[in-house]
Amino acid sequence: RRRGRGRAATGVTLPAWQPGTRVQGPVYLDANVWVSALVRSQPQYARASRLLADLVSNSIPLIVTDLVGSESQWALAKLAYADLLHQRPDRIRWHKQAWKANSPRLFATQGAVIGAFNAFIASLHNNGYPVSAPSPVPATFMQSLAETFAYMRSFGLTPADAAHLALAHAHAATFITGDGDYHVVAGPNQPPGLTVLKI
Repeated sequence: RRRGRGRAATGVTLPAWQPGTRVQGPVYLDANVWVSALVRSQPQYARASRLLADLVSNSIPLIVTDLVGSESQWALAKLAYADLLHQRPDRIRWHKQAWKANSPRLFATQGAVIGAFNAFIASLHNNGYPVSAPSPVPATFMQSLAETFAYMRSFGLTPADAAHLALAHAHAATFITGDGDYHVVAGPNQPPGLTVLKI
């Protein structure tokens, strides 16, 4: 029987990551967790940066996908644009036209912010840390494609959110997110073999 669209199991919520708790790797961090960990002004900075520090100190392997990279950089660019306008990020209109019109100025004044994700991943890689992108093979590609569609249909997740979950299921043991929309996969709805935690 198909699960209720966009509904979590009754009375079940995603468990929260707790500082000092060792999680099973590889770990797939959602883009919002990366951004929160890298930008001090973010509301979840304290928890996200502590999480990242705990993972790194315990040498837990990290999985980073192209989707995570592009979403993280886009979110960081939005924060840079908000800072340029001296406005709160939730008060600005952020879209492709705004990026095209302002990208030279943003790189000139906020390049470190926009490049924070790239710089951190490069630092981990250059120091021999186990951070990697999954190598797609036909079987896992087709599995992830099918699961993305299934999560969209069954839970009402957006294509990007569904793809994060499918990729985490294919390549990681733990998926950690700050996105409340994933409450729909709490409890019995979690993909088998994947632990989903909220930050």
